[in-house]
Amino acid sequence: MTQRVLIIGASVGGSTAATTLRQAGVETILVEREPVKAKPCGGAVPPAVFHDFNLPTHLIDRKVQQCRVLAPSNREICFPVLGTEPTDNDYVAMVRREVFDGFLRQRAQEQGATLIHGSVTRLDIGADGVEATCRDPHGNETTLQADKRSSEPMVPTR
Repeated sequence: MTQRVLIIGASVGGSTAATTLRQAGVETILVEREPVKAKPCGGAVPPAVFHDFNLPTHLIDRKVQQCRVLAPSNREICFPVLGTEPTDNDYVAMVRREVFDGFLRQRAQEQGATLIHGSVTRLDIGADGVEATCRDPHGNETTLQADKRSSEPMVPTR
């Protein structure tokens, strides 16, 4: 029997977890309330992430190589972004979250994850697993089931 996992929130962490779970053969359902809204939170990504998570560099909008910090006292300091040893990766990759998150969600779906556009309105955790009630943007409700935690480790197959 295939284990089923429910992930609430299909942003960076949720979508990356869904991809990993699907690679391990786990049935995965992602629930995201606002899949197309631009997120106001940071889009700063370390360059190593693009290599480590096999992300295309075309997602990078800008490479920040200088930082400027302005204190409330109007004191300002500027400094370069540098590693302990200078490399071509001495920058912070800036991404637009709506594009970056969208890519990660799409990749999870391509691996077989199911994406549901909706909000979780109820979550019941029992001995056999989880039952979640989701409401889509039109007000329709769906009940989703996920299994209890497995005692076996999940290892991605690549």
